Amino acid sequence: MKKIFILTTLFIATCTLELVAQSAQQFFTKAQSKQEFGDLKGAIEEYTNAIGMKPDFINAYIKRGQAYQMDGNQRAALRDFDLACALDSTNVAALNSRGQLLMEMGKKQEALKDLNQAIRILPTYGNALLNRGRLKIQLNDTTGACLDFEQAALFGKKKGVALQQMYCK
Repeated sequence: MKKIFILTTLFIATCTLELVAQSAQQFFTKAQSKQEFGDLKGAIEEYTNAIGMKPDFINAYIKRGQAYQMDGNQRAALRDFDLACALDSTNVAALNSRGQLLMEMGKKQEALKDLNQAIRILPTYGNALLNRGRLKIQLNDTTGACLDFEQAALFGKKKGVALQQMYCK
């Protein structure tokens, strides 16, 4: 009898966790759609719902941070990127997003640290290469920037070619 109770409890707990994950994913999907159509406030609300259902939902923190950034709320964006990085310090999307925001905020050395880390983890990550290249332009390292743009182009980022043509002779 005790075994049946324990098994039933485990089954219910497992089903509940699956429902929570599905609900969080539904909020996330709805948020992405709202963000795509420019409803940043609505997207932020839906990402917040997803995070409320699943507090370790890294992609929801990243996407909400991006929505905050697009909405001009750098402080909230940085908080979300920090949380995503705290949940997984090897998440290249979180490191790249935080690096891009830090660059936007004028915190160039902190940005460079995050972008370097993202590229160390995934050397083929074109978005981080593009962002680090842009940052290197700001730091007057045109040679380094051109190498990053070239690498980004090799990994399929068309913007890398355009930036090479703009900055590299």
